[in-house]
Amino acid sequence: MRKTTNRHAPVLTRTERRGFAFLTFTHIADDLYSGAVPALLPFLALERHYSYAGLTGIMLGATFLATVVQPGFGALTDKHRNLGWLVAAGLLVAGLGIGVSGLGDSYLITWAAVAASGIGVAAYHPEATRVARGLARDSTQAMSWFTVGGNAGIALGPVIVTPVLLATRLHGTPLLALPAVAMAAVLAVRRPWLAPEVSAREEGRKRATAGQPDDWHGFRRLTAVVVLRSVAYFGVASLVALFAIRHFHEPTAVGSATLATFIGAGVIGTLGGGWLADHWQRI
Repeated sequence: MRKTTNRHAPVLTRTERRGFAFLTFTHIADDLYSGAVPALLPFLALERHYSYAGLTGIMLGATFLATVVQPGFGALTDKHRNLGWLVAAGLLVAGLGIGVSGLGDSYLITWAAVAASGIGVAAYHPEATRVARGLARDSTQAMSWFTVGGNAGIALGPVIVTPVLLATRLHGTPLLALPAVAMAAVLAVRRPWLAPEVSAREEGRKRATAGQPDDWHGFRRLTAVVVLRSVAYFGVASLVALFAIRHFHEPTAVGSATLATFIGAGVIGTLGGGWLADHWQRI
């Protein structure tokens, strides 16, 4: 590994920091609904007696479908620069999907609601990431904080879902949509995607990269790594809480705490990785 210190990491202005901090909080709210799905699974297993296959099918609906459609949203935001509303709309759909997921006794309705939530999460990310890059001046460390917002949201999923559903059972899932509704309303008012520095830096980035060929070989290698990482991550996240409950005979709260610990540990790695990437060009 060649160590190369970067002494010119961008310093954000106060206005940029405030806008970036707000966008990071929206990332926490959006990814909370990704963390809510594995936290829902033990309650679905205990109240509706779904099998492991049924539970992983619900997790698949939330993750695989979102993975398939997210490149489409990315292509749209590359082609059209007036889709900032997807940040608020995606967050709202993510919350409403989880809110509906516990209503009724139909597996199909539950699967469709969770899948819709996953599509909402997918719709949020491309445009929100573009706005975050503009506000962060391409600082890797700043972007790591944005990523940590997502990790924190996923970790908060079990922390919020478990006490709510322990008190209300699955009929209380509409309460889980409230953070998304509130944050989407604030987003619709503040509209950070219209900040002048975002569009200015986007145009500068386009001019700087004009005519440069795409590195598809490197992209395929990176994609393979991400796929393998995701298989391991979501495999554990889907079933670790239920495993703790059934195998060790622990209460639901302990299972959710196990899941939250697993997800929360990623925050340390993400922050450390962002700091390293700003100080060393090659890891």
